[in-house]
Amino acid sequence: MRITYLSQAILDLVEIRAYFAADNPDSAQRVGSKLRESIHKLKQFPLFG
Repeated sequence: MRITYLSQAILDLVEIRAYFAADNPDSAQRVGSKLRESIHKLKQFPLFG
């Protein structure tokens, strides 16, 4: 299975990281990583989302 990101989804992810980075850059990194992990799990479990 291939994951395709809509342009709006990419913008949303960027904004989420920027929101966290304003107060805590380390937290922004962790949140971004967790989001990517969760999204990539959809390859194995497509009905998860």
